[in-house]
Amino acid sequence: MVQSRVKYGNVTIPEGIQIQVPVYHLHHSSEYWDNPEKFDPTRFSPENRSSINPMVYQAFGQGPRNCIGIRFAQMEAKLALAKLLYWFELTLDESPEEKLSVQINQHTLTPEKGVFVKAIPRR
Repeated sequence: MVQSRVKYGNVTIPEGIQIQVPVYHLHHSSEYWDNPEKFDPTRFSPENRSSINPMVYQAFGQGPRNCIGIRFAQMEAKLALAKLLYWFELTLDESPEEKLSVQINQHTLTPEKGVFVKAIPRR
């Protein structure tokens, strides 16, 4: 691997330094998203895709070193969700009064106090 200094705008990145992209902050920035804290799947609809900067939404990274398992991971998640919805009816558990809050770790988001969902088996 060839290492050398890289100049990006006014910033010079020294040889051998590691850089971490702040993905959580990109995904929740009001600079790039309308209502960034709101769950809105329609923002990724075919009509809206052209308005998304591809370097801002990085669920699997970008460029030549993006996730090699992106297609497999997406297929696996869709299959798991389909099986879950086939076997169970999911409803919100009305008992908790608290709003869902997340804990931000270095690489993952985790619900601080769990997710309040009831899974009712289908017959």
